[in-house]
Amino acid sequence: MTSCGRHIFGWNCEFNCESAASSNICNGQFGLPDPYGNSCISGYTGIYCNVNCPSGTFGAGCTQTCRCQAGNAACDRFTGVCTPSGCQAGWSGTSCQISGACITGKFGLDCSSDCQCSNNAACERDSGYCSGSNGVCAGGFKSDMNANNCQTGIIEFQMLTMPNQGQDVTFSCAATSGDALLANSIVLGSSGSAGFTRTETVTEGTVLNNTFTASGLTNNQLVVCSLFHNSQSVSTTLSVSLFVLPYLSQAPEVVAGPGSVTVSWQAWDSHNLDSGDGPIIKYIIYYMLSTSASWTMAGEISVTDQSQAAYSFVVQPLEPSTHYQFSVAAVRDGPGGQGSLSPASQLIYPLTPPPKTPPPTTEGPTVAESSTLPAPPITTLPAPTASVVVTGSSSTTTPQPTSADESNTVLIAVIVIVVIVMIVVAAVLCIYFLRRRRSRRQPAKPPSTGGQELTAYENQISPDNGTGASDYERVGHDHPTSYEVVGINMSPPTYEDVGLPSWTQQWRIPWEEMMVGKKVLGEGNFGEVRDGAVLVGEDISKAAIKTLKANASENDWQNFMEEFRTLTKVGRHPNVVSILGACQHEDILYVALEFMPNGDLRTYLRNARSLGDDDQSTLSPEKLIQFALDVVKGMQHLDAVGVIHRDLAARNILLDSQLVAKVSDFGLSRGEDIYVQMSRTRVPTRWLSLESLASKIYTPKSDVWSFGILLWEIATLGATPYEDTKSKDLLSRLKSGYRMPKPSSCDDEFYNLMLLCWQEDPAHRPHFKKLVARLTSMGDSQNEHTYMRLLPKADNYMYLMIRPELDDN
Repeated sequence: MTSCGRHIFGWNCEFNCESAASSNICNGQFGLPDPYGNSCISGYTGIYCNVNCPSGTFGAGCTQTCRCQAGNAACDRFTGVCTPSGCQAGWSGTSCQISGACITGKFGLDCSSDCQCSNNAACERDSGYCSGSNGVCAGGFKSDMNANNCQTGIIEFQMLTMPNQGQDVTFSCAATSGDALLANSIVLGSSGSAGFTRTETVTEGTVLNNTFTASGLTNNQLVVCSLFHNSQSVSTTLSVSLFVLPYLSQAPEVVAGPGSVTVSWQAWDSHNLDSGDGPIIKYIIYYMLSTSASWTMAGEISVTDQSQAAYSFVVQPLEPSTHYQFSVAAVRDGPGGQGSLSPASQLIYPLTPPPKTPPPTTEGPTVAESSTLPAPPITTLPAPTASVVVTGSSSTTTPQPTSADESNTVLIAVIVIVVIVMIVVAAVLCIYFLRRRRSRRQPAKPPSTGGQELTAYENQISPDNGTGASDYERVGHDHPTSYEVVGINMSPPTYEDVGLPSWTQQWRIPWEEMMVGKKVLGEGNFGEVRDGAVLVGEDISKAAIKTLKANASENDWQNFMEEFRTLTKVGRHPNVVSILGACQHEDILYVALEFMPNGDLRTYLRNARSLGDDDQSTLSPEKLIQFALDVVKGMQHLDAVGVIHRDLAARNILLDSQLVAKVSDFGLSRGEDIYVQMSRTRVPTRWLSLESLASKIYTPKSDVWSFGILLWEIATLGATPYEDTKSKDLLSRLKSGYRMPKPSSCDDEFYNLMLLCWQEDPAHRPHFKKLVARLTSMGDSQNEHTYMRLLPKADNYMYLMIRPELDDN
């Protein structure tokens, strides 16, 4: 039974009667679940619960016995805490109710200190001496000369960041002892010539934590953290892990065309000789003249789709009869992420300039266009090779035109010009009247700014996913109309997005090719999502159109643009709610996302709890495993492109028409592998990792913890995590080692995946790549092994843990 404080009662000590208007409100019997029955609150006894506990007793109804070293007078009658003497010999715990020795590996008055003995052996409760290991301490710990226990040592040594090669590395080393440690007690060293600078020192109790930065470190180089205290020294070593810069092992293809050269190459990691680490965020194209000793950048191409297999880049103009070399460098995320240049391809540009080619300049080649498909090959020169292709010129005699020929030529030219002028005039008139007719029907919308959460929206599960014309009339129309795709015409489309940054160019859609409906799929504090459609090629695709409310602030606009940029960085992936395009019209930005007709995964799982005649859920175990695999593939992609989700949960997984699960509501594109939340943006706590709850620190491994919670949601068909725990108590329970129990519907192997994701040390949690491999293996072997089962009706109590009031906090 819980011993609460003064005038506090309840199963979890959640009620307080002291502030009541009547002082007698605390004097009464309170009912507790069986087998406890009725009882007074802590500190009282008697028929009317108005008698203080006799000396030597405490707790509810004064039923517990004090066990204080200084006698009964030192015992608090409400809680049993012994002040200031502590517990009697052989007893421990806050209320001195735990009898016998401490559990193995613990010692001290309340059994709260770690022994730090070799092989986690037992130590003496009073002194902490490692009797179970004959005084031998665990690695990294030694006995202080002033105390015969293993309390002097290094608690933790880790890299705080994993940068690219050549960049500074940040380390954290924490140590403890029986007394206070000086800041210079902890030092770092390495086998090389790297220098370490202490940048921060934090002391908390007997723990000292120093932060260091170092430059000039290489991959796998050993770094040692040493503690010097009271003529004792201990040390521990770690191996530096850096991202290796990417390298394209194959020379690009070079194709000479009229007035330009097309440089084409395969995406990084397409060839088994490619090396380094991804993800690749862009490629930089270089050229070098035979008369120069250095490379010149011709331009770059950003990577928006990690699955894209090939790239090409057009360079013009070129100097005729000039020897060129071309090379490509891949660039990964983070500072200093550019890899070395690929092998070069060589080309001597044609001796005779092609017709209509601008005269050569002294500024070198410039970018004409970039695309994902190379032009038809004319001259291909893979490198390294010393051979070159030379296109020469030949001389022929051309007959001079006669005067009759000249007259005919002039007449034909005049006729052609007249016809062209008539066509242009007709096209302009058609466009003018068409737009004038549409402008009469469509009043202008007031401008709005701001917004966030681009990929999150709510929509009803609809049996009909068809795209009716009346469903997508322009906002502001009085009556439903058909699609009017005006963008397919003789004139260039009007984008009206001159205020958008250049990185949006690839994703812009003409206003004439976007339909915005009246139905609101969801809305937040300042964002709104409507149904709609966009014209993709010759097909009309259903879409969710995100825009901003009219009252959005400038800060909301900045957040909206940041989310938009993250979407373009993520690109398209089959398990991520992807962007279709964007359009700015009359100062309003519209962002089109994939339409997810089957809603979110949590709602789908809960709706699937309905049982049929055979007492089985409408879902299959195979589908549950597939949901988990879909989600982890999407998270692997987000991790690869450098995005931390921060709010991964079943409610933020959307389902398309084929029930393919796709990750949504990702909002943070990281520049580093760690993010510390400084704003007051509220994030639901029940899906957060220990480090996120305690310090508001988010890393990719924080998302792994949240994925473990999502696996638990799938196994319980959408139950509320920690449904028996208040949000304010969650951190302390997790720190004490509590983890949610195994659902009855899954086997030990599936539950072990959850436990791996919930490791206290983020470094011990698996990468998403490993989780993809494990869930893929589970999906392939379901015929031989049952990882998930659907409970019969008699056992469906495991499916009833739904607390709507706790769902989003």
